Amino acid sequence: MAQKLTFESVKCGDMLPEVKEHITQEVIWKHAVASLDYNPVHTYPE
Repeated sequence: MAQKLTFESVKCGDMLPEVKEHITQEVIWKHAVASLDYNPVHTYPE
């Protein structure tokens, strides 16, 4: 089992684990709704 990562346990030069997240247009829209930011610059793929 991996050790729980906390702010205090991270030291300068440590390598953090890679974070992989599959981003879809639906995820982008959900974040836009949550933040009330519907600016086309942030929401439209074109």
